Amino acid sequence: MVQTAPDPKLIRMIALAHSWLEEIKAGILMKDIAKRYGWQTLMVRQRIQLAFLSPAIVGAILDGRQPEGLTLTQLVTSDIPLDWDEQWAALGFDAAP
Repeated sequence: MVQTAPDPKLIRMIALAHSWLEEIKAGILMKDIAKRYGWQTLMVRQRIQLAFLSPAIVGAILDGRQPEGLTLTQLVTSDIPLDWDEQWAALGFDAAP
């Protein structure tokens, strides 16, 4: 079963994760990113993995077609596989495109 509406918190965090990844590539430290948000470094570390989601999964999330139980909390507390095909199964999607 899929949601029918996009999750704004999840979408915002995916966008932030991509932004943070670019900052890290430019030499900004995770601890400095965390400090900017008043967070612990662990919170940034948990969320940065969203930048490595499959583009098809990101598209599904943007369209609100993610599995019903897929939440930001679930994503940031899970070990998301780097392999895009494995991500589909691990995150509860029916099948990879």
